[in-house]
Amino acid sequence: MFETTAREFRIGDEDGFIGIVNATAYHSFVDNDWELGQLFRHFTQAINDETLIVWETSPGGGDWTVEFLESASGKDAFRQFESSIVVTDDRLYLTNYTDLTMAAQFEDCVIPDKLNADLYITLTPGRYHCTVRQMFVPGDEGDRFEVILQPTTQKGDNVSDVYWNTSF
Repeated sequence: MFETTAREFRIGDEDGFIGIVNATAYHSFVDNDWELGQLFRHFTQAINDETLIVWETSPGGGDWTVEFLESASGKDAFRQFESSIVVTDDRLYLTNYTDLTMAAQFEDCVIPDKLNADLYITLTPGRYHCTVRQMFVPGDEGDRFEVILQPTTQKGDNVSDVYWNTSF
C-alpha cells in the first residue's frame, strides 16, 4: 500500500496541534482576520470533508514522532481515534498548527509549507480509514503517534470538533 520507504517523521509544533492533509483537496484559506472559533469550525468541516485530520497533541506543543503503518504495532496506546481521509494526488502530508494557521490567514500561503514539504507519504489514490494512536501518557516521557492507514470504501463518522481538543 505505501509507495515510499519513509514512514516515520519528526515534526515540531509550538501550539499543540498536528495533522494529516490532502494538500490538493484541502481548501486552506479562511479569512485574513479569522477568529479561533471560525478556524476550528473550518478544521472540523475539513475533517468531515475527508481532506484533513487534525488533533491536539498536548497543550503547549512539542516535537513529535509520527509513524505511518499499515497495521497497529501491537503496543498499548494511551488513546486513539478513527477517521477517514481521501488521497487524490498520491500524497498525504504531515502538518502542524503554524502551517495550518498561516494558510488559513494568507491566500498565498500553501500547505505544505517549505519547512514541512518533505513530510509526506505516497499512497494510491482513494479513501483511507485512519486510526491515530497516542503511544505515550501525557506528562510521561514519550513523543510517538502511530497513524494506521487502510484502504476503505466507507466514509468515517462526522465529528463536531478537532480530535482531542481541550484547549479551546
